[in-house]
Amino acid sequence: MKKRPYLIAISLLLLLSISTAFLIRAAFISHKLSSFAEYLCGYKISFASLSLTHFVNAGISELEVRESKDNRIVFSSRRLDIESKPGSVFKGEVEKLILKEPKLQLRLGGDKKTDRSFIKKIPPVDILIVQKGEFKLSFNSSLYEITFKNIDLQVNNFSPEKGGALTFEALLDVTHPENTDIKGHGRCKGYIKLTGLMPKPIGTGFLEIYIDSGTLKATAFKNAALKFALNLEKDRITFSKATLFADTLMLQGNNNHSTIKTSTVRADIIYNLESGTLHAGQVQGEIPGLGIFQGAYETVLKGVFPWKASVEAPNIDFARLFSLFKPFFEKLGDKKWSIQGKGAIRAGVQGNMSGEKPGFSGEATLEFLKGGFSSEDGTKAGQGIEGKMILKFKLPSEDKKADAVLSSELSSGEYLWGTYYKDLTKEPAKFSTTINIFVDKNEHLHFYGPLNLFETGEYACKGHLDKDKWSFSLSAKKISGNRIASFFLYEYLNQNIPFFKGLQAAGNIDADINAEGAGETLHIKGGVRMNNASLIVEDSALLLNNINMAIPLNLSYPFRETSLKDKNEAGFINIGTFKKGIMNLTDLNIPLTVSENSIWLSEAVNIPFFKGQINILQCKADNIHLPSGRLSLTSTVKNIDISSFLQKLTGIHLPGNMEASFPMIKYQDRKWATEGKTLVNIFGGEIEISDMYAKDLFLSSRKIGGNIYFNNINLGSITDAIKIGRVTGIIKGFVKGLEIEYGQPARFAFEVDSVKKSGIDQKVSVDAIENISIIGTGSDVVGIILRSGINRFFKEYPYRQMGIRCDLENDNFHIRGKIIESGNEYLIRRGFFRGIDVINRDPENMVSFKDMQERVSRVFKRGGKVSVSPVSTN
Repeated sequence: MKKRPYLIAISLLLLLSISTAFLIRAAFISHKLSSFAEYLCGYKISFASLSLTHFVNAGISELEVRESKDNRIVFSSRRLDIESKPGSVFKGEVEKLILKEPKLQLRLGGDKKTDRSFIKKIPPVDILIVQKGEFKLSFNSSLYEITFKNIDLQVNNFSPEKGGALTFEALLDVTHPENTDIKGHGRCKGYIKLTGLMPKPIGTGFLEIYIDSGTLKATAFKNAALKFALNLEKDRITFSKATLFADTLMLQGNNNHSTIKTSTVRADIIYNLESGTLHAGQVQGEIPGLGIFQGAYETVLKGVFPWKASVEAPNIDFARLFSLFKPFFEKLGDKKWSIQGKGAIRAGVQGNMSGEKPGFSGEATLEFLKGGFSSEDGTKAGQGIEGKMILKFKLPSEDKKADAVLSSELSSGEYLWGTYYKDLTKEPAKFSTTINIFVDKNEHLHFYGPLNLFETGEYACKGHLDKDKWSFSLSAKKISGNRIASFFLYEYLNQNIPFFKGLQAAGNIDADINAEGAGETLHIKGGVRMNNASLIVEDSALLLNNINMAIPLNLSYPFRETSLKDKNEAGFINIGTFKKGIMNLTDLNIPLTVSENSIWLSEAVNIPFFKGQINILQCKADNIHLPSGRLSLTSTVKNIDISSFLQKLTGIHLPGNMEASFPMIKYQDRKWATEGKTLVNIFGGEIEISDMYAKDLFLSSRKIGGNIYFNNINLGSITDAIKIGRVTGIIKGFVKGLEIEYGQPARFAFEVDSVKKSGIDQKVSVDAIENISIIGTGSDVVGIILRSGINRFFKEYPYRQMGIRCDLENDNFHIRGKIIESGNEYLIRRGFFRGIDVINRDPENMVSFKDMQERVSRVFKRGGKVSVSPVSTN
């Protein structure tokens, strides 16, 4: 009788199973079951068919679970098979559950808390198998999607109380539907053995994620992996031996890329379930260039989500680090640079991720030792640089979005910039600054603060930066002219511009400079003022004393074409005393006018000079801040006393006055050049200068050239001053293609011809004939002949014609006579009744220019009566 109730229950269960199998096959009943499930859990459930075998084994095909609100599929499975025995059914257990090609979608990030109470209602399952499953995870806060495909998962001995053992493998895809630069492809696998599930999971296991290839904006990576051992306890979760590894990282930028090999980060991470604290206390890693680093991280995953982090990298290799990140800041076509040096970085950051004022603050310090840089061609370089940068920051700060203070200090080092060289290792002063930086509500970055520029004056800067434009202002007060010159200019000028060797400066300079830009445009305004300054260059006998000036600045790039009339600003340069060699000027006043990209004389400037005047009629400089900048000058010279001028300059006495007109002199691309013809009235005749130029005038490598034509020049006036023999008469000729390099003539073509003029004798002294012979042949035999026999009674001889041609090319000097008669080549042709012929016996003879200089030196030594020092352009 005791067994009767069990027999009745089994009979009723079998009858119910048969009835249910029959009814479910009816579409009407299937629809009602789906509606009932939607009413209970808020999801629509549908399937194509349901079958029962052996009364307790079930099979469902084409199962779909949709959200009631938007009809979105959240779970689907091509086939769901449930296997169990009658005994297990009575116990509420399932022996085997098989999901074939199931698909599940889950979106995270909402405010709704996860209700896990349903787990208690899940019946125990001996074996849960997922075959070729797919799980798609998305986030409310972003468009990233993580998809697990071909999931093979098995759970053994699952129960709501004890959990079970889970093993899985899957393919992994990370995508972003709107950004193809964010993607990843790989695989993952793991194992978790749970000894408890409710109320909290307890167990151990591991997880391994491998990314075969991926891209994160400008960074591509291959063979990356994340591995860690997992330990689930009652009060905490431990991720031990967590390792993030990347075999290859490729940084891409500006049509270039660099590759980082073998980067590793290791850490032990503990998450406290009760407090919500996530702690990584021993983060260690190694990245090429950055070296071995260590740090720590801690956050509380509840409330305002407070967090803090620290990192220290004591052995940074800037050369390697720069080579890796070069693609991000080197534009295509720029010169290639290299960096060297060692350094260290320390940083500490803390903040809140949520709450009324989310943000963070911290401090980062960068130190560098024996740093250096170099351009590809080696013309710009630095080495031995030492310094420190400290950044203190806060985000947000009161009504600002961000606030920071950047302190930097630079000392020591040697620097080369083109021809400029500076050795700071000998200077005790430093460059330092403390700049305050903040970002306002409109996302505009602002900065301001003082600068210490090697103790040369008082400096302060400020400015702002946004995506469309920027501005920068510099205020400079009490700048020491002597300190600036000694610190930045003395060494450079001594080495590169001999003219300024021995420079000494004094006085104070004030400046206000305001620059603003947008895109490729630049505009600079402000002014420079100098008070009671002086400039002395002893080696060049240059003195400027009591200098006062005010020069406005108005520069732009590119030049702005506007319909409005340019606003002109007045300036001036006043020089109390100007001395240069034989020049001595006082109270020199130069009025200036400035408009955009141009500065010019407001009125003509007259400079007294050796009883005459140099009149600068016009002088204008355009775009002098650009490589294409130029200077134009128009001037005249009136009544200059040539006798006094040349006497002091060279020791030569040439009587007469000089008149000259310079219609246009221009300076551009480091080159001075004349336009038109420059006329100089001298020696009773006229000298015409054309196509004259001078490049790099103050450098030893300077180059000077042009053409000179002379007409109606009185030889007597010249030879009276230069005691190398007297020659009378009128000459004409030219010097064409003149080129002087490094202070020495490199090439020219010179011709001179006598011109008969009524009332002017044509005579040449014995000394002059002898000297012409020495220059032409290198021999003084003619002098021996002229001083012997009857010839010794004659001191000079008439000549009928003079014609001489000289050429210098490639250090070969060639003298030819222009008078050809009876097969002979004459330099000087005798008079009709008497005189001396100077014949070129070897027309093809050439000598080096050095030998010709030696011949000329012999001629001047023979003069004896007047000490003449050849004037060198060096």
